Amino acid sequence: MGAQSAKRKVKDFELPSCKVVVVVVVVVVVVVVVVVVVVVVVVVVVVVVVVVVVVSSGKLNQENLQKKYHLKHYLFLQECSELFITNLETIIV
Repeated sequence: MGAQSAKRKVKDFELPSCKVVVVVVVVVVVVVVVVVVVVVVVVVVVVVVVVVVVVSSGKLNQENLQKKYHLKHYLFLQECSELFITNLETIIV
């Protein structure tokens, strides 16, 4: 009796068919690939945005420094030319 009930339990429990296993494996692989691709795309987009922001802020800082330098240079030249003109006027007079 014990052997028959054991056989009946084994008989009741059927292994999934090969098609079901293949479908489950394919679905799992597709989901994993999609998740990996999405993560890679998000990481690439974040890196590109960070690089663009850093480069553009660096350019802005560089432009500001150049403007300040040119302004100081211009003011220095203006002051020198005014001094030169006053000295020239003094020499002439």
